[in-house]
Amino acid sequence: RPERALFEAHVGDLVARLSAGSPAPLRIYGELVEILAEEGNFAGAAALEDLWNELRTVVPFALLCGYSSGHFAAPNAGRALEHICARHGRIHQGHADVLGSWLLRQSSHADAV
Repeated sequence: RPERALFEAHVGDLVARLSAGSPAPLRIYGELVEILAEEGNFAGAAALEDLWNELRTVVPFALLCGYSSGHFAAPNAGRALEHICARHGRIHQGHADVLGSWLLRQSSHADAV
């Protein structure tokens, strides 16, 4: 699981510095959540999403996350995708991603792209 103190010290401080020196809002891509999901660590991915959301209350930025739908098709994935999607303001999926489309149809959080 992500450690709040380490996240705040490293990521939070970096985002605050970059945001302060930027004329436009930052756009950040969060890759670590995908790595955690790939490992089946859905609780860790959700906890990291929460840390990002908490940071957004202090520093303005847009967070973009990407997840491979295959990670959520495993029997042990349960409702992990729904719990992670609930932590996002908007969810996008490509129509060519049949598995992702099917998985996200199970959730009311999806907007087709």
